[in-house]
Amino acid sequence: MAKYIFNEEEREQLSMRENVGWFADITKDELIGLISALGNYFIRRMAEEAPGPTLESPTLRNDAHRRLYLSAFKPSRNIQSTNHQVFDEKEQRDLALYKYSMGYERITKNELVQLLTALGEYSSLADPLDFTTTYPGTVRMITAHNALLDFRNQRFKQREFHERLHQIMGQARIKSGPN
Repeated sequence: MAKYIFNEEEREQLSMRENVGWFADITKDELIGLISALGNYFIRRMAEEAPGPTLESPTLRNDAHRRLYLSAFKPSRNIQSTNHQVFDEKEQRDLALYKYSMGYERITKNELVQLLTALGEYSSLADPLDFTTTYPGTVRMITAHNALLDFRNQRFKQREFHERLHQIMGQARIKSGPN
């Protein structure tokens, strides 16, 4: 049985909200997949000088990208309160070991709603990025970005995201030839 993050009453309330209703029944496994994609995307995005792939695009999309970034990287302030945290102690320890999920281990339900609202808004405005290079870091960033946009319609778990990432990375290596 799936481990839903939100209880039945919360799922019912969330399902009626714009940009968030699509994730009311999100599971912990799907959230961990999403966190992995967010980490892969923003770690590489921050290395770029531009604030995001939408630098030249309309302001509305830029604003949505900024809200997604801020929602993804604000640490939980509710360290003492465990009432509304998404993950239990064992899950928190496991998440803290993985570099792309560090910092998410103490995410609260309210913070998750903010994050998923921002993702819903951004994914409704942004376009997938084209692969214009075979440079591994950029390929990983583009793959993660496109996975974030797809998450609304095609949720994935961490393993599934990594399989997709490795498949695309392998294709990029074939295109670029031997080093």
